[in-house]
Amino acid sequence: MRIFLAAAAAVASVPSLASAQSEADLGTRRVLLEQAEAARTGGNHMQALDAAQRAGRIQMTPSVRLFIAEELEALGRIAAAYGSADTCVVETERDTAARNRDAILQRCRTLRDGLRARIGYVRLVVPQALREGLQLSVDGQPVNEALWGVQSVATPGTVVVVATRRGQEIFHREVIVSVGATLDVAVDNSGTPSRGGHEGDRSQSTAGTARGAPVGPIVVLSTGALALGAAAVFYGLRQGALARCVVRADAVECSDPMALTTAQRNAPTFNLLTNVMLIGGAAVLATGVTWLILDRVAGGGPRRERPVAFVRPNAGGVTLELVGRF
Repeated sequence: MRIFLAAAAAVASVPSLASAQSEADLGTRRVLLEQAEAARTGGNHMQALDAAQRAGRIQMTPSVRLFIAEELEALGRIAAAYGSADTCVVETERDTAARNRDAILQRCRTLRDGLRARIGYVRLVVPQALREGLQLSVDGQPVNEALWGVQSVATPGTVVVVATRRGQEIFHREVIVSVGATLDVAVDNSGTPSRGGHEGDRSQSTAGTARGAPVGPIVVLSTGALALGAAAVFYGLRQGALARCVVRADAVECSDPMALTTAQRNAPTFNLLTNVMLIGGAAVLATGVTWLILDRVAGGGPRRERPVAFVRPNAGGVTLELVGRF
């Protein structure tokens, strides 16, 4: 009888222990959500995303799914954000008892529809002879074999396609994905190529740089250089207007009246433009140098979408596209 009672007490205690563990998990989840909100407020989207994903693994709700999608977008992970927003719509439509259901559903739909216009697609073309034991990833995310040969959502810009077999890399391509376009990548066993160039729209092979060019700083530097060049041009025009004149501290003396009229009319304007372009160009150039240095320093942190510029033909001619986050 004592043995029976002891066993019964042990069995009765199991639900109580499970309930205590569940309450502890939910308490941890609340703390994680508070940390996620605080990190978002402080602009630390990586930490906010990590805390929210941990909370979601304890218990996922539509509001947490929306939070994750928004943080993924803030980090420039457009493809993952689109997938999370789409899942949020499906889950919220299914969960009729969710708190603030209508508001969350509207925000998820708005986010999903906005992201749909910003994504690109990659289609992995894999020969049947290579499929056995092969594992593929796009930007470090595994791609299920069921998705080989069909469009997979990708973040526009530079993405890395890697194929491995038994832990050994047999294929490596870095390609440029355009917004709204589908890029075919033919997977083979050519190994890891040297980093040479980028794969263009619907191209089958090419290597590229891992991060894309820092377009923003380069544009600013180019603008500053052009301003300094313009300053030199205006200075030359000023000197030409004063070519037959002598500039003194208190006056300008010219050899003939026509030269004096030209100097009086043009030299002050050219002088003003020279000073404006010189000062403005130097300021813009300094800004570009600072931006470039900060960009290089930040390059060792978490991966973020870099701006990528390329030309794409269309029915009306050609389009210059600039994809990325500044």
